[in-house]
Amino acid sequence: MGSAIVYLKPVRCAKSTHAVALAGVGTAQHDKPEGRDRAQTDPLCAGGEIAYDALMSRDEFEELVRDALDDLPDEFARRLENIEVVIEDEPTPAMLRSVGLNPRRSTLFGLYQGVPLHLRGAHYGNVLPDKITIFYRPLVRSFHSPEQIRRQVCKTVVHEIAHYFGMDDATIRKLGY
Repeated sequence: MGSAIVYLKPVRCAKSTHAVALAGVGTAQHDKPEGRDRAQTDPLCAGGEIAYDALMSRDEFEELVRDALDDLPDEFARRLENIEVVIEDEPTPAMLRSVGLNPRRSTLFGLYQGVPLHLRGAHYGNVLPDKITIFYRPLVRSFHSPEQIRRQVCKTVVHEIAHYFGMDDATIRKLGY
């Protein structure tokens, strides 16, 4: 079950004056490691299952996403309209396939789904919000300290918001996200 932090106009997180809603789609990709399963070697795993809360609780993770949104420069945050940011545990196989990834080999850190700002015409309106989804488990699974997770959450949030502004993956990666 996902959590929602929704951005409606104006946009800001709980610490600031804007309303908050999280939901989204992004294409940050992470290839799953070959060879031994993390559950065989990682002390954070118990009985073959990764103990996600041992490294970072879902509440702590949600706070990182809120902080990343709060830290957006005002010139970008002011332009976020009709978008929600949500946190889900894992991307579905259908989500992975929709962006050309093999569900058995790859995962996503985030996903943007919607109509990028530059493609919205004069008649754009009366539509459901765009959605940015940030995926909890792939991020906690891939990074082994709270600081590494924090840095990647910030990077993923910026990456997905860049899609909202119409940037493609190649351009976003050139900018370091």
